[in-house]
Amino acid sequence: MQDDQEDRGVHPAQAGGPPIYVQIYEQMRTAIEQGEFRIGERMPSEREIQRRFHVSRMTAQSAYRKLEDMGYVLRHATQGTFVAARPQWPSAVRKEARFTPSKSWRQLGGHFLEDLMESGAHAYRFDFEVGRPDMDLFPNASMQLLLEDLLTRKPSEVLMYSATAGLPALREAIARRLLPQRGMDRLGVEHVLVTTGAMQAIDLIAKLFLEPEDLVVVERPTFPGAIQRFRAQGARFAEVPVDDDGLDVERLEHILRDLHPRLVYLQPCAQNPTGATLSADRRQALLALARDYNVPIVEDDAGGFFAGGAGARSLQSEDQDGLVLHVGTFSKLIAPGLRVGYIVAPANIVRLLTSVKQMTDLHTGPIPQLLLEGWLMASDVGEHVAFARRVYAERLRAALAELEGGPLQPVLRPRSGMYIFCRIQSGLPAITLQQRSAEHGVVFAPGDEFSPGGELGDHLRLCVSGLSVASIRVGLQRLRQLLREITPEA
Repeated sequence: MQDDQEDRGVHPAQAGGPPIYVQIYEQMRTAIEQGEFRIGERMPSEREIQRRFHVSRMTAQSAYRKLEDMGYVLRHATQGTFVAARPQWPSAVRKEARFTPSKSWRQLGGHFLEDLMESGAHAYRFDFEVGRPDMDLFPNASMQLLLEDLLTRKPSEVLMYSATAGLPALREAIARRLLPQRGMDRLGVEHVLVTTGAMQAIDLIAKLFLEPEDLVVVERPTFPGAIQRFRAQGARFAEVPVDDDGLDVERLEHILRDLHPRLVYLQPCAQNPTGATLSADRRQALLALARDYNVPIVEDDAGGFFAGGAGARSLQSEDQDGLVLHVGTFSKLIAPGLRVGYIVAPANIVRLLTSVKQMTDLHTGPIPQLLLEGWLMASDVGEHVAFARRVYAERLRAALAELEGGPLQPVLRPRSGMYIFCRIQSGLPAITLQQRSAEHGVVFAPGDEFSPGGELGDHLRLCVSGLSVASIRVGLQRLRQLLREITPEA
Protein backbone atom coordinates (compact mmCIF):
# COMPACT_ATOMS: atom_id res chain seq x y z
CA MET A 1 0.00 0.00 0.00
CA GLN A 2 1.13 3.57 -0.60
CA ASP A 3 1.81 5.70 2.47
CA ASP A 4 -1.24 7.90 1.82
CA GLN A 5 -3.44 4.79 1.66
CA GLU A 6 -2.18 2.93 4.72
CA ASP A 7 -4.82 4.07 7.22
CA ARG A 8 -7.94 3.66 5.11
CA GLY A 9 -10.68 1.93 7.05
CA VAL A 10 -8.50 1.73 10.16
CA HIS A 11 -9.56 3.01 13.58
CA PRO A 12 -8.47 1.89 17.05
CA ALA A 13 -10.37 -1.16 18.30
CA GLN A 14 -12.64 -0.45 21.26
CA ALA A 15 -12.45 -2.37 24.53
CA GLY A 16 -15.70 -3.68 25.96
CA GLY A 17 -17.37 -4.18 22.58
CA PRO A 18 -17.47 -7.23 20.29
CA PRO A 19 -14.32 -9.37 20.01
CA ILE A 20 -11.42 -7.39 18.59
CA TYR A 21 -11.21 -9.48 15.44
CA VAL A 22 -14.90 -8.76 14.75
CA GLN A 23 -14.30 -5.03 15.15
CA ILE A 24 -11.41 -5.22 12.69
CA TYR A 25 -13.56 -7.23 10.30
CA GLU A 26 -16.38 -4.67 10.48
CA GLN A 27 -14.02 -1.78 9.77
CA MET A 28 -12.40 -3.48 6.80
CA ARG A 29 -15.80 -4.67 5.47
CA THR A 30 -17.17 -1.13 5.62
CA ALA A 31 -14.08 0.24 3.88
CA ILE A 32 -14.53 -2.27 1.05
CA GLU A 33 -18.27 -1.59 0.68
CA GLN A 34 -17.68 2.16 0.57
CA GLY A 35 -15.08 1.76 -2.15
CA GLU A 36 -12.04 2.73 -0.09
CA PHE A 37 -10.49 -0.52 -1.30
CA ARG A 38 -11.19 -1.39 -4.93
CA ILE A 39 -12.01 -4.82 -6.31
CA GLY A 40 -8.74 -6.58 -7.12
CA GLU A 41 -6.69 -4.30 -4.88
CA ARG A 42 -4.24 -5.79 -2.43
CA MET A 43 -5.24 -5.46 1.24
CA PRO A 44 -2.80 -4.75 4.10
CA SER A 45 -0.84 -7.80 5.21
CA GLU A 46 -1.49 -9.56 8.50
CA ARG A 47 1.69 -7.96 9.82
CA GLU A 48 0.29 -4.52 8.96
CA ILE A 49 -2.98 -5.32 10.75
CA GLN A 50 -0.98 -6.40 13.81
CA ARG A 51 0.97 -3.16 13.77
CA ARG A 52 -1.99 -0.82 13.22
CA PHE A 53 -4.35 -2.38 15.73
CA HIS A 54 -1.71 -3.63 18.21
CA VAL A 55 -3.13 -7.16 18.11
CA SER A 56 -1.72 -10.66 17.83
CA ARG A 57 -1.16 -12.51 14.60
CA MET A 58 -4.02 -14.86 15.48
CA THR A 59 -6.42 -11.92 15.82
CA ALA A 60 -5.36 -10.52 12.43
CA GLN A 61 -5.80 -13.95 10.85
CA SER A 62 -9.27 -14.34 12.38
CA ALA A 63 -10.39 -10.98 10.99
CA TYR A 64 -9.22 -11.87 7.49
CA ARG A 65 -10.71 -15.34 7.76
CA LYS A 66 -14.12 -13.79 8.44
CA LEU A 67 -13.70 -11.39 5.51
CA GLU A 68 -12.89 -14.41 3.36
CA ASP A 69 -15.89 -16.36 4.65
CA MET A 70 -18.16 -13.45 3.78
CA GLY A 71 -16.74 -13.23 0.28
CA TYR A 72 -15.02 -9.88 0.55
CA VAL A 73 -11.44 -11.06 0.01
CA LEU A 74 -9.42 -13.81 -1.59
CA ARG A 75 -6.24 -14.91 0.15
CA HIS A 76 -3.25 -16.11 -1.85
CA ALA A 77 -0.54 -18.09 -0.06
CA THR A 78 2.37 -16.05 -1.44
CA GLN A 79 0.95 -12.91 -3.04
CA GLY A 80 -1.28 -11.61 -0.26
CA THR A 81 -4.97 -10.81 0.30
CA PHE A 82 -7.06 -9.09 -2.38
CA VAL A 83 -10.53 -7.54 -2.52
CA ALA A 84 -12.86 -10.03 -4.20
CA ALA A 85 -16.23 -8.23 -4.24
CA ARG A 86 -18.57 -6.05 -2.21
CA PRO A 87 -21.40 -8.34 -1.07
CA GLN A 88 -24.42 -6.63 0.46
CA TRP A 89 -25.87 -9.70 2.12
CA PRO A 90 -25.19 -10.69 5.77
CA SER A 91 -24.44 -14.36 5.20
CA ALA A 92 -21.33 -16.36 4.44
CA VAL A 93 -20.61 -17.29 0.85
CA ARG A 94 -19.89 -20.85 -0.27
CA LYS A 95 -16.29 -21.95 0.15
CA GLU A 96 -16.20 -23.32 -3.41
CA ALA A 97 -16.91 -19.91 -4.91
CA ARG A 98 -15.12 -18.82 -8.07
CA PHE A 99 -11.40 -17.97 -7.76
CA THR A 100 -10.90 -20.23 -4.73
CA PRO A 101 -7.16 -21.03 -4.54
CA SER A 102 -6.05 -24.62 -5.00
CA LYS A 103 -5.65 -26.95 -2.05
CA SER A 104 -1.87 -27.05 -2.49
CA TRP A 105 -1.64 -23.27 -2.18
CA ARG A 106 -3.90 -23.15 0.85
CA GLN A 107 -1.65 -25.67 2.58
CA LEU A 108 1.37 -23.38 2.36
CA GLY A 109 0.38 -21.58 5.53
CA GLY A 110 1.16 -17.98 6.45
CA HIS A 111 2.88 -15.03 4.84
CA PHE A 112 6.12 -14.97 6.82
CA LEU A 113 8.44 -14.01 3.96
CA GLU A 114 5.99 -11.49 2.57
CA ASP A 115 5.71 -9.87 6.00
CA LEU A 116 9.49 -9.97 6.34
CA MET A 117 9.95 -8.08 3.08
CA GLU A 118 7.27 -5.57 4.03
CA SER A 119 8.99 -5.01 7.36
CA GLY A 120 12.25 -4.42 5.51
CA ALA A 121 10.62 -1.49 3.70
CA HIS A 122 9.89 0.26 7.01
CA ALA A 123 12.50 2.36 8.77
CA TYR A 124 12.73 0.60 12.13
CA ARG A 125 15.65 2.05 14.05
CA PHE A 126 16.83 -1.33 15.31
CA ASP A 127 15.98 -3.82 12.57
CA PHE A 128 17.21 -7.29 13.52
CA GLU A 129 14.45 -8.93 11.45
CA VAL A 130 15.45 -8.96 7.78
CA GLY A 131 18.57 -10.88 6.72
CA ARG A 132 20.20 -7.91 5.08
CA PRO A 133 23.81 -7.01 4.39
CA ASP A 134 25.23 -3.68 5.51
CA MET A 135 24.23 -1.05 2.94
CA ASP A 136 27.51 0.75 3.55
CA LEU A 137 29.25 -2.24 1.97
CA PHE A 138 27.28 -1.97 -1.27
CA PRO A 139 29.53 -0.99 -4.21
CA ASN A 140 27.27 1.96 -5.01
CA ALA A 141 29.76 4.11 -6.90
CA SER A 142 30.99 1.31 -9.16
CA MET A 143 27.43 0.15 -9.81
CA GLN A 144 26.40 3.64 -10.87
CA LEU A 145 29.29 3.87 -13.32
CA LEU A 146 28.52 0.41 -14.69
CA LEU A 147 24.85 1.23 -15.16
CA GLU A 148 25.62 4.49 -16.97
CA ASP A 149 28.02 2.61 -19.23
CA LEU A 150 25.46 -0.08 -19.99
CA LEU A 151 22.73 2.38 -20.90
CA THR A 152 25.01 4.34 -23.22
CA ARG A 153 27.08 1.60 -24.85
CA LYS A 154 24.86 -1.52 -24.74
CA PRO A 155 21.21 -0.39 -24.79
CA SER A 156 20.08 -3.18 -27.10
CA GLU A 157 21.71 -5.87 -24.93
CA VAL A 158 20.28 -4.32 -21.77
CA LEU A 159 16.71 -4.12 -23.07
CA MET A 160 16.53 -7.38 -25.04
CA TYR A 161 15.72 -10.96 -24.00
CA SER A 162 18.37 -13.02 -22.24
CA ALA A 163 19.31 -16.70 -22.44
CA THR A 164 17.31 -18.80 -19.99
CA ALA A 165 20.45 -20.21 -18.38
CA GLY A 166 21.85 -16.70 -17.93
CA LEU A 167 24.02 -14.35 -19.95
CA PRO A 168 27.15 -16.25 -21.02
CA ALA A 169 29.36 -13.39 -19.80
CA LEU A 170 27.91 -13.58 -16.28
CA ARG A 171 28.10 -17.37 -16.15
CA GLU A 172 31.74 -17.12 -17.19
CA ALA A 173 32.41 -14.44 -14.57
CA ILE A 174 30.78 -16.56 -11.86
CA ALA A 175 32.86 -19.58 -12.84
CA ARG A 176 36.15 -17.65 -13.11
CA ARG A 177 35.86 -14.94 -10.45
CA LEU A 178 33.30 -15.97 -7.85
CA LEU A 179 33.32 -19.75 -7.42
CA PRO A 180 37.08 -19.94 -6.65
CA GLN A 181 36.32 -17.87 -3.55
CA ARG A 182 34.34 -20.89 -2.33
CA GLY A 183 36.94 -23.47 -3.36
CA MET A 184 35.30 -24.31 -6.71
CA ASP A 185 38.02 -23.52 -9.21
CA ARG A 186 37.66 -26.23 -11.84
CA LEU A 187 34.14 -25.62 -13.15
CA GLY A 188 33.02 -24.10 -16.45
CA VAL A 189 29.93 -22.23 -17.57
CA GLU A 190 28.15 -25.51 -18.32
CA HIS A 191 27.94 -26.07 -14.56
CA VAL A 192 26.33 -22.67 -13.82
CA LEU A 193 22.67 -21.65 -14.07
CA VAL A 194 21.72 -18.04 -13.29
CA THR A 195 18.47 -17.67 -11.34
CA THR A 196 16.25 -14.87 -10.12
CA GLY A 197 17.56 -15.05 -6.56
CA ALA A 198 18.35 -18.05 -4.37
CA MET A 199 14.65 -18.58 -3.68
CA GLN A 200 14.07 -19.39 -7.33
CA ALA A 201 17.07 -21.71 -7.28
CA ILE A 202 15.52 -23.72 -4.45
CA ASP A 203 12.15 -23.63 -6.21
CA LEU A 204 13.60 -25.02 -9.45
CA ILE A 205 15.33 -27.86 -7.61
CA ALA A 206 12.12 -28.69 -5.76
CA LYS A 207 10.13 -28.76 -8.99
CA LEU A 208 12.68 -30.98 -10.72
CA PHE A 209 13.20 -33.54 -7.97
CA LEU A 210 10.10 -33.70 -5.77
CA GLU A 211 6.75 -35.43 -6.07
CA PRO A 212 3.93 -34.99 -3.53
CA GLU A 213 4.64 -36.84 -0.26
CA ASP A 214 8.38 -37.10 -0.96
CA LEU A 215 10.49 -36.71 2.17
CA VAL A 216 13.00 -33.87 2.48
CA VAL A 217 15.55 -33.73 5.30
CA VAL A 218 16.10 -30.24 6.71
CA GLU A 219 18.07 -28.85 9.60
CA ARG A 220 16.32 -27.84 12.79
CA PRO A 221 16.06 -24.87 12.70
CA THR A 222 16.33 -23.95 9.03
CA PHE A 223 15.57 -21.24 6.46
CA PRO A 224 11.78 -20.61 6.24
CA GLY A 225 11.91 -19.93 2.50
CA ALA A 226 13.14 -23.46 1.83
CA ILE A 227 10.36 -24.92 3.97
CA GLN A 228 7.84 -22.93 1.96
CA ARG A 229 9.17 -24.00 -1.43
CA PHE A 230 9.42 -27.70 -0.56
CA ARG A 231 5.98 -27.60 1.00
CA ALA A 232 4.60 -26.10 -2.22
CA GLN A 233 5.65 -29.35 -3.94
CA GLY A 234 3.77 -31.39 -1.36
CA ALA A 235 6.89 -32.55 0.47
CA ARG A 236 7.02 -34.03 3.96
CA PHE A 237 9.85 -33.16 6.32
CA ALA A 238 12.32 -34.91 8.60
CA GLU A 239 14.28 -32.59 10.86
CA VAL A 240 17.85 -33.10 12.03
CA PRO A 241 19.19 -30.91 14.86
CA VAL A 242 22.11 -28.52 14.48
CA ASP A 243 24.84 -27.97 17.07
CA ASP A 244 28.17 -26.17 17.18
CA ASP A 245 29.57 -28.51 14.51
CA GLY A 246 26.58 -28.18 12.20
CA LEU A 247 24.15 -30.91 11.15
CA ASP A 248 24.04 -34.01 13.37
CA VAL A 249 25.27 -36.49 10.77
CA GLU A 250 24.70 -39.56 12.98
CA ARG A 251 21.02 -38.67 13.28
CA LEU A 252 20.90 -38.12 9.54
CA GLU A 253 22.22 -41.62 8.86
CA HIS A 254 19.28 -43.18 10.71
CA ILE A 255 16.85 -41.18 8.58
CA LEU A 256 18.60 -42.12 5.34
CA ARG A 257 18.58 -45.79 6.29
CA ASP A 258 15.01 -45.99 7.57
CA LEU A 259 13.02 -43.35 5.67
CA HIS A 260 14.78 -43.00 2.27
CA PRO A 261 14.36 -39.23 1.74
CA ARG A 262 14.43 -37.69 -1.71
CA LEU A 263 16.64 -34.70 -0.84
CA VAL A 264 18.81 -33.38 1.97
CA TYR A 265 18.72 -29.60 2.29
CA LEU A 266 21.25 -27.84 4.50
CA GLN A 267 23.38 -24.73 4.92
CA PRO A 268 26.86 -26.02 5.77
CA CYS A 269 28.44 -22.58 6.27
CA ALA A 270 27.22 -19.74 8.55
CA GLN A 271 23.78 -21.31 8.73
CA ASN A 272 20.57 -19.28 8.80
CA PRO A 273 19.42 -18.88 11.56
CA THR A 274 22.00 -20.34 14.00
CA GLY A 275 25.30 -19.35 12.34
CA ALA A 276 26.60 -22.93 12.64
CA THR A 277 29.28 -24.22 10.26
CA LEU A 278 29.67 -27.92 9.48
CA SER A 279 32.92 -29.35 10.87
CA ALA A 280 35.51 -31.00 8.63
CA ASP A 281 34.82 -34.50 10.00
CA ARG A 282 31.08 -34.14 9.53
CA ARG A 283 31.52 -32.82 5.99
CA GLN A 284 33.35 -35.97 4.97
CA ALA A 285 30.83 -38.18 6.76
CA LEU A 286 27.94 -36.37 5.05
CA LEU A 287 29.43 -36.78 1.58
CA ALA A 288 30.05 -40.47 2.27
CA LEU A 289 26.42 -40.93 3.33
CA ALA A 290 25.18 -39.15 0.21
CA ARG A 291 27.27 -41.54 -1.88
CA ASP A 292 26.19 -44.65 0.03
CA TYR A 293 22.46 -43.81 -0.12
CA ASN A 294 22.60 -42.01 -3.49
CA VAL A 295 20.69 -38.99 -2.18
CA PRO A 296 21.21 -35.47 -3.60
CA ILE A 297 22.32 -32.73 -1.22
CA VAL A 298 21.06 -29.19 -1.74
CA GLU A 299 23.79 -26.90 -0.38
CA ASP A 300 22.36 -23.45 0.33
CA ASP A 301 25.47 -21.27 0.49
CA ALA A 302 23.80 -17.89 1.09
CA GLY A 303 26.07 -17.15 4.04
CA GLY A 304 29.07 -19.15 2.91
CA PHE A 305 31.22 -16.18 1.92
CA PHE A 306 31.22 -15.02 5.52
CA ALA A 307 32.26 -18.34 7.05
CA GLY A 308 35.78 -18.74 8.35
CA GLY A 309 37.93 -21.58 9.65
CA ALA A 310 37.96 -25.20 8.56
CA GLY A 311 34.48 -25.05 7.06
CA ALA A 312 35.13 -22.05 4.83
CA ARG A 313 35.07 -24.02 1.56
CA SER A 314 31.81 -25.00 -0.02
CA LEU A 315 30.61 -28.57 0.33
CA GLN A 316 30.37 -28.81 -3.44
CA SER A 317 34.13 -28.22 -3.75
CA GLU A 318 34.73 -31.55 -1.96
CA ASP A 319 32.05 -33.54 -3.81
CA GLN A 320 33.53 -36.23 -6.05
CA ASP A 321 30.24 -37.90 -6.97
CA GLY A 322 28.12 -35.13 -8.48
CA LEU A 323 25.56 -35.30 -5.67
CA VAL A 324 25.80 -31.74 -4.33
CA LEU A 325 23.61 -29.03 -5.87
CA HIS A 326 25.15 -25.72 -4.81
CA VAL A 327 22.82 -22.71 -4.44
CA GLY A 328 24.42 -19.27 -4.25
CA THR A 329 23.21 -15.67 -4.22
CA PHE A 330 24.51 -12.15 -4.68
CA SER A 331 21.92 -10.83 -2.21
CA LYS A 332 24.10 -11.09 0.87
CA LEU A 333 27.38 -10.43 -0.95
CA ILE A 334 26.56 -7.25 -2.89
CA ALA A 335 22.94 -6.04 -3.01
CA PRO A 336 19.68 -7.96 -2.39
CA GLY A 337 17.63 -5.75 -4.70
CA LEU A 338 19.37 -7.14 -7.80
CA ARG A 339 17.66 -10.51 -7.23
CA VAL A 340 20.29 -12.71 -8.85
CA GLY A 341 21.32 -16.15 -7.65
CA TYR A 342 22.83 -19.23 -9.23
CA ILE A 343 22.98 -23.01 -9.12
CA VAL A 344 26.22 -24.96 -9.55
CA ALA A 345 25.60 -28.58 -10.53
CA PRO A 346 26.62 -31.30 -13.00
CA ALA A 347 26.07 -30.14 -16.57
CA ASN A 348 23.22 -32.57 -17.25
CA ILE A 349 21.36 -31.33 -14.17
CA VAL A 350 21.92 -27.70 -15.20
CA ARG A 351 20.28 -28.49 -18.55
CA LEU A 352 17.24 -30.01 -16.82
CA LEU A 353 16.95 -27.10 -14.39
CA THR A 354 17.18 -24.68 -17.31
CA SER A 355 14.14 -26.38 -18.86
CA VAL A 356 12.26 -25.94 -15.59
CA LYS A 357 13.27 -22.28 -15.39
CA GLN A 358 12.04 -21.46 -18.88
CA MET A 359 8.57 -22.54 -17.73
CA THR A 360 8.85 -20.28 -14.68
CA ASP A 361 10.10 -16.85 -15.79
CA LEU A 362 11.85 -17.49 -19.13
CA HIS A 363 14.99 -15.66 -18.01
CA THR A 364 16.46 -13.44 -15.31
CA GLY A 365 16.53 -9.72 -16.16
CA PRO A 366 19.59 -8.69 -18.20
CA ILE A 367 20.30 -5.40 -16.38
CA PRO A 368 21.24 -6.95 -13.01
CA GLN A 369 23.13 -9.73 -14.79
CA LEU A 370 25.25 -7.24 -16.74
CA LEU A 371 25.86 -5.13 -13.64
CA LEU A 372 27.10 -8.16 -11.73
CA GLU A 373 29.26 -9.37 -14.58
CA GLY A 374 30.88 -5.94 -14.75
CA TRP A 375 31.43 -5.85 -10.99
CA LEU A 376 32.93 -9.35 -10.87
CA MET A 377 35.38 -8.65 -13.67
CA ALA A 378 36.46 -5.21 -12.41
CA SER A 379 36.59 -5.74 -8.63
CA ASP A 380 38.76 -7.55 -6.13
CA VAL A 381 36.14 -10.05 -5.01
CA GLY A 382 38.39 -11.62 -2.39
CA GLU A 383 39.09 -8.29 -0.73
CA HIS A 384 35.39 -7.42 -0.65
CA VAL A 385 34.55 -10.80 0.91
CA ALA A 386 37.31 -10.59 3.51
CA PHE A 387 36.31 -7.09 4.59
CA ALA A 388 32.61 -8.01 4.93
CA ARG A 389 33.57 -11.13 6.90
CA ARG A 390 35.56 -9.05 9.40
CA VAL A 391 32.79 -6.46 9.78
CA TYR A 392 30.09 -9.06 10.43
CA ALA A 393 32.27 -11.08 12.80
CA GLU A 394 32.84 -7.95 14.89
CA ARG A 395 29.09 -7.34 15.06
CA LEU A 396 28.45 -10.93 16.10
CA ARG A 397 30.95 -10.58 18.93
CA ALA A 398 29.31 -7.35 20.10
CA ALA A 399 25.83 -8.91 20.04
CA LEU A 400 26.91 -12.04 21.89
CA ALA A 401 28.60 -9.92 24.55
CA GLU A 402 25.43 -7.87 25.00
CA LEU A 403 23.29 -11.01 25.32
CA GLU A 404 25.58 -12.56 27.94
CA GLY A 405 23.69 -13.47 31.12
CA GLY A 406 20.43 -11.95 29.89
CA PRO A 407 16.92 -13.29 29.25
CA LEU A 408 17.71 -14.06 25.59
CA GLN A 409 19.92 -17.15 25.47
CA PRO A 410 21.83 -17.79 22.20
CA VAL A 411 21.29 -21.37 21.03
CA LEU A 412 24.85 -21.33 19.59
CA ARG A 413 27.67 -18.80 19.69
CA PRO A 414 28.59 -18.34 16.02
CA ARG A 415 31.93 -16.87 15.05
CA SER A 416 30.92 -15.88 11.53
CA GLY A 417 27.86 -15.06 9.48
CA MET A 418 24.95 -12.70 10.00
CA TYR A 419 22.64 -14.37 12.52
CA ILE A 420 22.14 -15.37 16.14
CA PHE A 421 19.27 -17.69 17.10
CA CYS A 422 18.03 -17.18 20.67
CA ARG A 423 15.62 -18.78 23.09
CA ILE A 424 13.52 -16.60 25.38
CA GLN A 425 14.32 -18.18 28.74
CA SER A 426 10.93 -17.36 30.27
CA GLY A 427 9.16 -19.24 27.46
CA LEU A 428 7.33 -16.09 26.32
CA PRO A 429 6.14 -16.41 22.69
CA ALA A 430 8.42 -14.34 20.48
CA ILE A 431 5.47 -12.81 18.63
CA THR A 432 4.21 -11.36 21.92
CA LEU A 433 7.56 -9.73 22.53
CA GLN A 434 7.70 -8.38 18.99
CA GLN A 435 4.32 -6.68 19.27
CA ARG A 436 5.75 -4.66 22.16
CA SER A 437 9.27 -4.21 20.80
CA ALA A 438 8.09 -2.84 17.44
CA GLU A 439 6.54 0.09 19.30
CA HIS A 440 10.06 0.85 20.55
CA GLY A 441 11.63 0.56 17.11
CA VAL A 442 13.05 -2.95 17.60
CA VAL A 443 12.04 -5.85 15.33
CA PHE A 444 13.29 -9.41 14.87
CA ALA A 445 12.15 -12.65 13.24
CA PRO A 446 9.99 -14.90 15.49
CA GLY A 447 11.29 -18.45 15.61
CA ASP A 448 8.17 -20.49 14.86
CA GLU A 449 8.66 -20.20 11.08
CA PHE A 450 12.15 -21.74 11.22
CA SER A 451 10.77 -25.27 11.70
CA PRO A 452 8.22 -27.11 9.52
CA GLY A 453 6.17 -27.90 12.61
CA GLY A 454 6.33 -24.36 14.02
CA GLU A 455 7.50 -25.61 17.44
CA LEU A 456 10.05 -22.83 18.05
CA GLY A 457 7.66 -20.13 19.16
CA ASP A 458 9.79 -19.14 22.15
CA HIS A 459 12.82 -18.57 19.89
CA LEU A 460 13.80 -15.64 17.73
CA ARG A 461 16.38 -14.81 15.09
CA LEU A 462 18.54 -11.70 15.28
CA CYS A 463 20.24 -10.49 12.11
CA VAL A 464 23.12 -8.26 13.24
CA SER A 465 24.87 -7.63 9.92
CA GLY A 466 22.91 -4.52 8.95
CA LEU A 467 23.45 -2.52 12.16
CA SER A 468 26.46 -0.75 13.64
CA VAL A 469 27.97 -2.07 16.86
CA ALA A 470 26.49 0.87 18.78
CA SER A 471 23.00 0.22 17.38
CA ILE A 472 23.29 -3.48 18.15
CA ARG A 473 24.05 -2.73 21.79
CA VAL A 474 21.23 -0.21 22.24
CA GLY A 475 18.69 -2.37 20.40
CA LEU A 476 19.49 -5.46 22.46
CA GLN A 477 19.38 -3.43 25.67
CA ARG A 478 15.87 -2.35 24.74
CA LEU A 479 14.86 -5.95 24.13
CA ARG A 480 16.25 -7.02 27.51
CA GLN A 481 14.38 -4.20 29.26
CA LEU A 482 11.10 -5.06 27.53
CA LEU A 483 11.47 -8.70 28.53
CA ARG A 484 11.97 -7.67 32.13
CA GLU A 485 8.82 -5.55 31.98
CA ILE A 486 6.73 -8.31 30.43
CA THR A 487 8.20 -11.12 32.53
CA PRO A 488 9.68 -9.57 35.70
CA GLU A 489 11.52 -12.77 36.62
CA ALA A 490 13.58 -12.31 33.40
